[in-house]
Amino acid sequence: MGMELELPYGPWTQLVNARWRDYPVGIYMNADKVLMLVLYEKHGDDVTGMLVALKKVFVVDNDLNKAVQSQQREITLIQKYSNQDSTRFVMLGGTPTYVKYSQEALVEAIGKQFSELKSLTKYIEDMGAAYKTHVKELAEASPSEIDSFLGDPFSLFSMVNPNAIRHGEEKSTVKLQVGLDSTDAPVVLPLEALSGAVVLGGSKQERVNAAQVLLETALTSSIPIVLFDSTGAFSGLGAPNPETSEFSKHKMTAMPLGFPMKRFKLGNGLYIDLQHVTKEVFLEAFGLEETDVGNLIASSWDNTPEKHVLGDVAAAVDDVTGKSHEATKYAAAKAARLLKVIGKCYPAIFNKNAASELMVPWHEGIGKVFYVDVTGYPENVKHLLVSSLLKAIPVPTGRKIKVVIGFDSDMHEIFGDVLELLVKLRGNSTGFVLNAEHEIDAELIQNPGVRIQLVGREAVATMNKEKPLRFKWRPTYTRPFTAPPQNEA
Repeated sequence: MGMELELPYGPWTQLVNARWRDYPVGIYMNADKVLMLVLYEKHGDDVTGMLVALKKVFVVDNDLNKAVQSQQREITLIQKYSNQDSTRFVMLGGTPTYVKYSQEALVEAIGKQFSELKSLTKYIEDMGAAYKTHVKELAEASPSEIDSFLGDPFSLFSMVNPNAIRHGEEKSTVKLQVGLDSTDAPVVLPLEALSGAVVLGGSKQERVNAAQVLLETALTSSIPIVLFDSTGAFSGLGAPNPETSEFSKHKMTAMPLGFPMKRFKLGNGLYIDLQHVTKEVFLEAFGLEETDVGNLIASSWDNTPEKHVLGDVAAAVDDVTGKSHEATKYAAAKAARLLKVIGKCYPAIFNKNAASELMVPWHEGIGKVFYVDVTGYPENVKHLLVSSLLKAIPVPTGRKIKVVIGFDSDMHEIFGDVLELLVKLRGNSTGFVLNAEHEIDAELIQNPGVRIQLVGREAVATMNKEKPLRFKWRPTYTRPFTAPPQNEA
């Protein structure tokens, strides 16, 4: 059965016209070697709906079997052998969409999946870089590599998953395996636990490793995480755990994992954008509360529509000074000098943020680590950076968790306004994982998604009014925290 509707992103060439079980199927390819499966639903002779799935194929020069296990996204790995050569392929797909048989619905479905494929292309490139694998799109491959894939109809039919036609079914609730109970049965938590997870007690190393297990469960559920790391404690999320002796006991996948990690360092594409800093936080950071200079800066702050760098603040102070009889020229000169001193002490850290992917980390819909390295900076600078970034990230819509924010710092080291902001973000598809040595430091987090108390080598997890769960933590799939790394890049 051919396609009668006009397809966007064409022209498309039909490669396959067949039936799969009870459904007519067409497989098409455009000039960029993007493949499209269209599975038709019929009532009698009339087409009533279509399942549309786009796929993109990449040629790789190394085995990515270990890498793809870190994601719950469907990924197809194909390796072709011949007498002359062998070729490896990775095939990623957009989210299959069921639509009514109409031009408008088809255009919308294909447009959304093309946008998804664009993000997935960046994802597979990052994965390749992490595993030292060269990745190229099928459109850039040699004629022999293209023929190796397209010349084999079995490769094409690896796209087909007719079970996806059951578009009306709800996905099962995701469960997070965190350890074993006293009978060695797996202990799982619902995904909603990550709406606000607090790990209490134990040593710093034990709390960080417990938090790392929780963060891994987000990543394997295709939920990205944004980490603010002051000590390098979570740098191991990008590398597999070298010790796997306990994996089988905990019913874990035998192979350790490393997750795609994008690192951000202040002053290198990542900046403190003063547009997202309140005057109270700025003045507190530099000890200017209740000073003549601080009062002058505060009086001009809210009236400045665009302020990204210190020069914007200085210009605003000059403007207020010229219009006010109360602000003296002496105070204005002091403010200007002070802002210059701050700029010299912390060069190249104030600017409009260029790290656009960090602003909407859930856009790709993949389990990826956005790692914000704040090692080596004083507390006031960390405070400004974290506060400005959290305010800059737009609140994701919906109730399903789309991003999880984590800190290696003990909660008593995190400023109160940052904790209050995290609490406000709860319920808006944003979760968090925090840790504290003392329970009193976690009082601000009322009714957390899960409260985990470390007790010796075990833990007790409490969720709302449910019965507490006592269990032994599973090992981390990724490299665990053992001590603050020294001078780690």
